[in-house]
Order: sequence, then C-alpha cells, then structure tokens
Amino acid sequence: MKNKAKRIVSAVCALAMCAAMLPAAAMAEETTTSGPVVKNGVTIDKTATALDENDQTNVTLTIGAEQDQTVSDVVFVLDKSVSTDIRESAAAMLDELMTRVGENRIQVGVVVFNKSVHASVPLTELNKESYDTIYNALMTETSSGTNIYAGLKAGKDLLDADTSVDASAKHLVLVTDGVTYLWGDGRAADGSDIYTIYSEQSGTGEESLNAGNEMMKAHHPDVVAYYAEFDDMAAWMTNHTQYSEDAATYQHVYGEGQYQPDEKGQGADSTYFEAGFVDGDYIPGEELTQHGNANDVAVYMAATVWQEIVAAGYNAYAYAEQDYVEAYPWGPTWVENLSDLGGSSGAVPAETDGMFDSVKSKIIYAIASGTVTDVIGDHFDVSNLNSFELTVGGQSVPGTVVDGNTINFGEANENGGFPYTVTYYPNGVEGDPREQFVWTINVPVENANQLQLTYTLQLVNKETKPGTYTPPTNVSATLEYTSTVGDKGSLDFPVPHVEYTVEALTPKDPTYDELNALLDAEVQCTTTTDHATDHTDLLDGSYDVTVDATHADSRGDGATATVTVNSDRYVQHYNDNMNTGLTHTLASNTASTWTVQLVYVANETATGWTLADGQESKAVFYVSCPETTTVPSTPTPDEHPDIAEGIANGTWGGTPTPTPTAQTTAIPQTSDDLPLGLLIVVAIAAAGAVCGLVVLRKRSKQ
Repeated sequence: MKNKAKRIVSAVCALAMCAAMLPAAAMAEETTTSGPVVKNGVTIDKTATALDENDQTNVTLTIGAEQDQTVSDVVFVLDKSVSTDIRESAAAMLDELMTRVGENRIQVGVVVFNKSVHASVPLTELNKESYDTIYNALMTETSSGTNIYAGLKAGKDLLDADTSVDASAKHLVLVTDGVTYLWGDGRAADGSDIYTIYSEQSGTGEESLNAGNEMMKAHHPDVVAYYAEFDDMAAWMTNHTQYSEDAATYQHVYGEGQYQPDEKGQGADSTYFEAGFVDGDYIPGEELTQHGNANDVAVYMAATVWQEIVAAGYNAYAYAEQDYVEAYPWGPTWVENLSDLGGSSGAVPAETDGMFDSVKSKIIYAIASGTVTDVIGDHFDVSNLNSFELTVGGQSVPGTVVDGNTINFGEANENGGFPYTVTYYPNGVEGDPREQFVWTINVPVENANQLQLTYTLQLVNKETKPGTYTPPTNVSATLEYTSTVGDKGSLDFPVPHVEYTVEALTPKDPTYDELNALLDAEVQCTTTTDHATDHTDLLDGSYDVTVDATHADSRGDGATATVTVNSDRYVQHYNDNMNTGLTHTLASNTASTWTVQLVYVANETATGWTLADGQESKAVFYVSCPETTTVPSTPTPDEHPDIAEGIANGTWGGTPTPTPTAQTTAIPQTSDDLPLGLLIVVAIAAAGAVCGLVVLRKRSKQ
C-alpha cells in the first residue's frame, strides 16, 4: 500500500506549484460612479477605491461640496418700499458672513426696483473694501411703481452671468409687499420696456382706461373667493394660463395709471387716443371678467420668472411685507406662497432681527441634521467596525466602539448625545434582513468643511469563471435630512462599482509528482494465488497526458486532463521484482491502458489538479503465467557452491559429485575424494600442537 504521508506531501507540493496560476484580479484605477448628487443646495457623493490584493475596498460617503473654500453668490432683490428694519437685518447678515470670509468666498449683489430696476451693486466679493458699498446699496430707497418682474429678472441675470459658481451655491432673496401691476425689463431710460394692461371702465356716461390696483372687483366680482386662490400659487398658475395670453394681446407701454376722455367724450383728441391707444390695445369694459387685470398679469409674469430661478437650481427666498395686507390682501399672500413653485417663502416677521438667518445658514451649512442608511449587498461584507473613520474638513474625529455594534464619534454633550453615531446591523433590521448600518448626524454640516465617513468592505462572492466583473459596493445609501430652513429632504447617494478580472486559466500539464500524488497501480496474477500482489507508485514514462485548457464550467474548473496509463511498464516491473522464475504477460481479458480524467480547480477552497468526479485513484492490471497447474518449488541451496563453481568453469572433474550423506564416523575413508596423504599430514600437525601445549603448561607451574 502506498505511503499516505508521501501522498499528502506530494499533494501540498502540487498545490504550491499551482498557486501561481490562481485567477488574477486586475484592479481598476478608478471606480465607476455617476458623480456627486446636488439638490436644493445639498451636495453628496459616494466613492470606492480599487480592490487591493486582499479583495478589499475603502468606501467613502461625503456630505458637502469638494472644494478648499466655499464660494457663494447672494443677490438681494428689494422693493423700493422695503422698511429700514428689513434693510438693517440684511446688513446684519452681511456682518455675520464677514466673519466667515476666510473659509467662504461670498459675492453679494443688490437690486432695488420700483417701476424700473436699479442694479445698485453687481456681484461683488464681500470683504472689508466692498462692505460699505454693499451696505449703502441695501439702504437705498426709491418710489414710484412696483415692477417685481423686473427686479427678479435683473437678479437672475446677475446669477446667470457668474459661471464660476455652481448653481447650488447661488442665492436670490426677494423682499416686497407684492402689490404690483407692471412687468418688463425696466432698464430703458425712456421706460419703453415697462408694460401693463389697461382695462376700459364705464362710469357716469364717460369711459376711462385704467391700469392700477383698483380693478380687481371689476374683473372678479366674487373678489373674496378669488383672493383665496392665492393661497395655492401652483394651482393659481395652472388655472390662469389665460393671463399669459392677455399679456401678449393687451400689454401696453406704461404711461399713466389712468387715461380719461376729454370733455367732448371719446373724440380723437382724448388723452388715450393721444397716448397711442387704438381698439384692441385695451380690454373692453364688456369683457373684463373674461381676462386678467394689470395686477393679475403682473403677478403671473413675476411668478414665471420665479419658476425660472428655481429651475436654474438657484436657492430662492421670498419675504412678504405686510404694509398693505388690509388694502390689497392678495399682494403679500401670493409672495408668501411662492414656495408652492419652489424655493422658500413666508411673511416678514414682526421682529425683523435675524430674519435672514436661514439664508445665512443655507450659505454656510449644507444640512442641519440627518441620517444615512447604507444597505450592503450580496457582493460585499463590512470588514470590521474598527475600519470606520470620520473626518470633518479633513480632520479626523475619534470614535469609540460600544455595545459591540455602535461607534460614537466626537465628545458627548451635556445630554450624553454625540455629534455623530454609526450603528451596524450585520443581520439587518426588522422587515429588512440585509446587512446595513445607520449613520446619525446630530450637528450642522458646514459647506466649507466636508463631512466624510470611510469604511472597508470585503469582497465575498467573487466570481471564478474568466471575465471582467464590476459589482456594486452596496444596494443603496440614502440621506434623510433637515435643512437649515427647516425643510425635510431626501437624497440618494450614487452607487460606486469596483472592477476585477478573472483571467482565463492556462495551467501547465500535470507533472509526474502531481500525478503520482493522485494515482497508483496494482498487479495481480490470475493463474495462481501463490504469486504476491505487487503495489507500485505511478511509473514514470508509463503514461500519456492530454490537456484541454479551454474548459470552464460553473464550478470554476479551468481545465481538464486525460491521463492514459499503459500496462507494459507495470508487467515488466512485476516480472523484474517478483523472482517467480516465470515470465508473466498481461491477461487476455485485461485492458492494456487505464484512462483517468483530471480537472484543474481554482476557487476559494482548492487550487490545482484533482480527480474528476467518479474517477478511481487506483488501477489493477491482471497478468497470467505459463504454468497453470503447478508452481516449481524453491530449489535447495548447494552446500558446496565452490565445487559447483569448479564444475561450471571446468576446474573440477567432468561430472558433478552428489552431495555426500551424513557419516557415523569423523574419519574419512580412503574412498573419499579427499587425498589420504593430506589427511595424515593434518593429523600429525594436530598431535604436535597438543604436545607443545602440555610442555608449556608444566613450565608455567614451575
């Protein structure tokens, strides 16, 4: 039987020799992601490093823009009538931003509007040199008309012109009482680009054309119900697309708020004919309820620009002054509800101090708080909790593992809470058994100081078939957050992929040592049981091997080998080593070859050549000898090989002398072949030796 220890050593050596032929993982230099996600001024990203030699990747979740310094644009769009208190609150915001200019580059623009627009300050970097200019612009007051459309359009144009700043870092702040009846760019010196709609009103036998704030009831008899529509600006815009058509049909260059007929009536010399009006330039008195008035169309046009600002990705804030809420309740109402179209909006608070804090926080902070739920997929497992690292602005925040599955980062506050916490659920949570963790963020995240969480994943379900694979590092990661203005939001992080390649196997032919560790043989004689069975290792040179290296099945087997073992060497080996005195030949009913199938395996548990399923590791070759009934006994050894040798080489007689039988006397007879004279000489020598010993003994006694 083969020495089992030898088999084990040989197998280990074979595996070691094949280790170099493991499937190689070609590491990707870059990971595949869809890039950062930006929404409502919040920037998030998720990346993963290329797999290392241990099939591990470092994954990083990021909140905040990737830049050394936060760059922001802020444009104030102020109604001519904005109160001094509001302007001073805006100036207080500038003071706060001034304290952060080292880590934030902030550009401020100011637009003041009445019936036309005054771009008091284009976008200017906020610093000590520019502060006074910006402050004075905020304090500027004008009068005459309210063209909110022009103010919003001018503010948007300032933001549009700065292509060096991302849209998510641009902010527009509108403050107005909302009472408006004008639209148009309002930048022409002669006022030719300021428009309104004139409505014809029948009075006491006279007619006039009016464009002002007094035509609401004429166009909307149930004015109370109509005012309520401004509580939902999204629905109001949808329900009154007619106002866009009215602007295109009836808008007229604004001149005066009212045109009266002269004392002669509607003659050619009346004031509105002299102003250039013709039939069709105004809404006839009989059709007023079918169209919007100057206020309706001005609000519609201004809200359209607001939608464009939001669609551009800018942060928009609207504040409604309450000065005219009793006389014109629709004015502040529609401004307060602009957030229905996007952005944020509300009434100017009774206490204006700090009213722009939300804007300031939006510039400085990405979010106020939030949680990230990261669900790991089937391809990876979290390496260990100690791999989690957290940084703020590139500075490491120490973490401590508690309760076996939770990491607290930073110092505890007076209530025992921590700024950041990660809780790991290896077996999932109720209702979701997938591996995941929850990252809780309890403090605001500054745009200028990125918040990053990095952890290590281990590739577990690695492919074995040749090919290139790009598994995702996770199923999903979602940020649920509260913004600095109190809004709730949700953002999905991009899902990174890592790439690796399983190379096609090209193993060498199995060596003699590899085959010998897998195969042995046995030779048995079929014609007699007196001949011992002979076990032997694989005989070198007794086999042929054919390798097919293109095979690859679902088990990951990379190649097959067909080993054909021939009987000739084994029969010869048997005859040379058994000393039977007979020549054995292969039995007639025995195949002259033994075929074995091997497979080359490369996976997590084994590497190298092994027997294919159903293959035996030992073969038996049956032989037969010429005599089938008797087997010659072992000959008696010759007691006088020297005589036999002499006879063989011709130095002793001519005929072999039989082996003599035992004698009753020790004295040979003369008939013996040994010469008598020689025997006498030997006897005399022996007698002399005895006499000599006697004499020596006597002398020793004396």
